[in-house]
Amino acid sequence: MIYKIKRLLKTSAQGSFPSSNINSTNTLRFVKALALFSFIGSSAISVAIAGPHVHGQGQLSIAMEAEQVQLQLSMPAGDVVGFEHAPTNETERSQILKTETQLKDTAQLFVFDGTQCQISQVSIDMAGVDSAANGLVKDGHSHDHDKKSQHTNILADYIFDCSNVNALSGLVVNVFDAFPAITNINAQWISGRGQGASDVSAQARQVRF
Repeated sequence: MIYKIKRLLKTSAQGSFPSSNINSTNTLRFVKALALFSFIGSSAISVAIAGPHVHGQGQLSIAMEAEQVQLQLSMPAGDVVGFEHAPTNETERSQILKTETQLKDTAQLFVFDGTQCQISQVSIDMAGVDSAANGLVKDGHSHDHDKKSQHTNILADYIFDCSNVNALSGLVVNVFDAFPAITNINAQWISGRGQGASDVSAQARQVRF
C-alpha cells in the first residue's frame, strides 16, 4: 500500500495523475492522507487530514489494496455528540460513550457490495471531547474557554479484511441513521482500478467504485 501511494504521489506531482472528477489539489491531499493511514491512532495526523469543518457534512476516505479496505470517517463533533467541548455533566459524558459505541458498530454504518468484508481494526479519535475517558471536569465546567470555541472533528479509522477486493463494486454508507444531523458525506476513494469521488446522503447512500 505505502509503495503504491508513494508512486501515485510522484505521478500526481508530475501532473500526470489519471483524470477523474476530483480536482488536482484534492487528489494530492487525499493520496497523502492515504499514505498516513498506517499510522492510525495518531491525533496529530488525524487532525491534519480531517478536511474542512462544515456542520452537517462529513468526509469519508476509502483506500483499497490487496485484500484490505481502509476507511477514515471525519464528522463535526457538534453533529455527532451535540457539543464540541469536554463533558460538563453526566448526560454529556454518556453521549460521548454512546457515540463511541455507535462508531464501532461497523455493521450498522457500512455495507460492502460485491464481496464480504470483516472488520479488523477500529480507532476512534475524539480529541476535544475525549475528557470523557477521565471523567467530568472537576467543578462541572471547563476552564479552557479557548477550546470551547474551537471547532472539533471526530475521526474514525477502520481496516476491513475482504475476501476479494477486486470484486468490490460499491459501499453503502448508513452513517446517517446513527447520526441524523449529518446530511451529506463527501466520499473519495482510490484503488488499483482508479479513483473517484461522490457525495452521499440519507437519500442516496451508495458509493460506486
